[in-house]
Amino acid sequence: MPVAVCSWDGTMTYKELDQLSTRLAHYLVAVMGVKSGTFVPLCFEKSMWTMVAIMATFKAGAAIVPLDPFHPLSRRHQILSEARAKIILCSSEYSPSFSSVCDQVLVIDRSSLEALPPPTIEDRLLPTTPSMSPLYALFTSGSTGVPKGVIIEHGAFLSSATAYGEGMFVTSESRVLLYSSIVLISVF
Repeated sequence: MPVAVCSWDGTMTYKELDQLSTRLAHYLVAVMGVKSGTFVPLCFEKSMWTMVAIMATFKAGAAIVPLDPFHPLSRRHQILSEARAKIILCSSEYSPSFSSVCDQVLVIDRSSLEALPPPTIEDRLLPTTPSMSPLYALFTSGSTGVPKGVIIEHGAFLSSATAYGEGMFVTSESRVLLYSSIVLISVF
């Protein structure tokens, strides 16, 4: 089977990535109330679970707000405030730093995903997301020192990614190294 993610903490096929991200997406929608326009911060070290969290958030119709775990805690908390985040997806390593500033902190790893309830018959359909809905928000340092967000919509990303993918000859056979921070994942 083709490998979708190859990381220090494991590998995952496209089928596994699809199944795990879909299960999490159903949980985000049905239990956590995530919907189009919801901003969901993510804080992970480079890990295969980062990709599951990203895909699940997109499938739920929400927008990711990638947080760099190496940025100061005060900056990450400011971004949570700016994004009006009610939920954050993160690794177990970073969960303690968010419990006091976010309503729901969900640790994403194999055991937490396996513990999620399977979707019910009513939950099986994930929302259709309008192209003008936010896909991700990136925060700059801002000239005043307060993070300022830039929002990219689903449609804008799709047209850009399609053009860049073709121009860079990215195909289903391509293998790509992710070297940069999670904050930069969203811009490739």
